[in-house]
Amino acid sequence: GTVNYTADGTLTANGGITGAVTTNANNTGTLNLVGTVTGSVGTGALALKAVKFNAGASALSSTANAQTFTVASATAAVTATGLMTGAVGYTAAGSITANGGLTGNIDFAGNNGTFSIGTGQTITGNINNTGAANNGNLIFLGNTSSVTGNIGASSPLANVSFNGAGAITVPGTARSAVFNVGNSGAVVTAAGAITGNVAYTQSGTFKANNGLTGNIDFAGNNGTFNLAGGQTITGNVDNSIVGSNGSLIFLGNISSVTGNIGATNPLANVSFNGAGAVTVPGTARSAVFNVGNSGAIVTATGLMTGTVNYTADGTLTANGGI
Repeated sequence: GTVNYTADGTLTANGGITGAVTTNANNTGTLNLVGTVTGSVGTGALALKAVKFNAGASALSSTANAQTFTVASATAAVTATGLMTGAVGYTAAGSITANGGLTGNIDFAGNNGTFSIGTGQTITGNINNTGAANNGNLIFLGNTSSVTGNIGASSPLANVSFNGAGAITVPGTARSAVFNVGNSGAVVTAAGAITGNVAYTQSGTFKANNGLTGNIDFAGNNGTFNLAGGQTITGNVDNSIVGSNGSLIFLGNISSVTGNIGATNPLANVSFNGAGAVTVPGTARSAVFNVGNSGAIVTATGLMTGTVNYTADGTLTANGGI
């Protein structure tokens, strides 16, 4: 049946609740949960004060509204079907899968927990880690998913993975030890500055509209990294597994990469597709270097190893030889 809070009490439900959970006053009532709640939890106007997920599997079958949702055990595994509204905090490294999205901020607080966002869903808020650096995992499970705020503003996350096919949008700044392109159909667009290494475990696409501070490794996957005009990759672009794999595309002018390209193994393709200056100061190895814009003015300081192909009437100056 329905659980209703008329005062600010605490209920520990280790076997779940068949029914809804309501409260007569906003920000009132604490639910310690293991198991399934078959009905809704709170409402937009009358949210619980806290929902705490303890050890074991838990499920929220409908919408859930609370001031705070806390992952309190490393073995907590929560699946939320409906929209969650409220702040999510981690005091242990458990997991939440939000198949209906989240309206609220997330703080891993130095715990290496996991928050997975379902296909077509949005995190309306920021994803932060106010504790020790490189903790917390954000997983995009499907396409047309996004986060409206920033990622890792206080300290970087451990991992952000793009595991779904289709468009995924990251409009704010993002900091993580690793950004993983984990689906060959992933098309990731990052509007803000990205800080961290980009790793490819599948041949998806990552577009950095505001630059990257970190290294890129295609790791034998024929993925694509697009760098917008006026932006810089502050790091190396590599392919750590044997073969010519990975495409680096310069979309505009006044773009550069500060490190080397293809130091371990060559890339498949480096394309200069924008009009204006593009600078490659380090050594560069790729099966093909393509001059793809008649206004491209490419200056390569280091040795270039690979075939230079012109699909437009641009200019390449090889100061280190070819």
